[in-house]
Amino acid sequence: MTEQVQSEQRALQSQREAEVLELAQAVHLDVLYPQLADAALDALLRVLTRRPVDTAPINAALGGGLLILWQLGADGYHPVSQWGAAAGLSLRTLNRLHAGAVPAHIYNSLIGVTDRNVYLGGRTLPLRLTRTGVEGMAALPLLCRTGQCLVGLMAYAERPWNPAERELLETAASLFGAGLERRRRVMELEYHARTDALTRVGNRHALNVALANTVTQASRHQSGLCVVSIDLDGLEAVNDQYGHARGDALLSQFSADLCAQLPVGGELCRLGGDEFVTVYSQAGLLVEGTVTKHPASWPPDAAGYQRCRPCPERLERAVAAPRQSGFEMTVASAGTARFPEDATTAAELLRQSNERLYAEKKR
Repeated sequence: MTEQVQSEQRALQSQREAEVLELAQAVHLDVLYPQLADAALDALLRVLTRRPVDTAPINAALGGGLLILWQLGADGYHPVSQWGAAAGLSLRTLNRLHAGAVPAHIYNSLIGVTDRNVYLGGRTLPLRLTRTGVEGMAALPLLCRTGQCLVGLMAYAERPWNPAERELLETAASLFGAGLERRRRVMELEYHARTDALTRVGNRHALNVALANTVTQASRHQSGLCVVSIDLDGLEAVNDQYGHARGDALLSQFSADLCAQLPVGGELCRLGGDEFVTVYSQAGLLVEGTVTKHPASWPPDAAGYQRCRPCPERLERAVAAPRQSGFEMTVASAGTARFPEDATTAAELLRQSNERLYAEKKR
């Protein structure tokens, strides 16, 4: 092997390493956000179009290409990002093919399978694609579950993808897939860190975050917010008489009914045992001067919200389903605190609502 050949191989290896590094830097964030997806596809296309090529006609320089990142939704595949162009491709026709959602069966028929990379060209291309000027198509699944492609990358060109370009596409797909898997794991960890395992509502950590964020926003916008502490009475009696499994069923049903009553933007959290807290801004309480349906709402009066008292009818609605399910003695109590009238810090709001809750229970 001559020194010139060795030098060319080292240069090619260095170029490949630089390309992988560039792609890795472009996809280290969440590529399912359109702006980040655009940046990642742009980096991939730039690397593809500047690669040195052989002299064979099939490896003529890639003048351009079209990359589309797809995500499977309820009604088919939706484009997260579309990037690139090529002089010989009819982008208008391609866009018509990809307008809106593409049914899963059409996507699957284009690539034939959902769990491995597929390259089509020449006679293997569907007629609907050859009419657009496409001569090469690559379909690469990025994230699969139970044999179904959830996120995929499709690449179109005016000629078949050559081996070097296929290698680069597959490297990019691996990087995309690793980023998506990392995103899934992070979201899963965040979910478990903020969710009560039994009721699937927020836990104490989620409450602390919600309170801090809502107080900050209320202070910034000079708006009000309400904190409602809710206690499910009789849980201990159910546990003692019927067992903890029955008590868990009561907690699960009660929390689901509370969630169904929450206004937009409200968040329900379980502190533990039979104690719940909900937090929402005052703006979510009023719709054209009336109070929205909520287990603890405040009727407006001439002075606005002078006294923040829970509405018994809302709590009664929240416990109606458990009573119909055999928990006849189910009762709920609530205490409320307002920002800024009652307190201006998250800790004080929670303390005030708890004090009023227990005062209510003693009545």
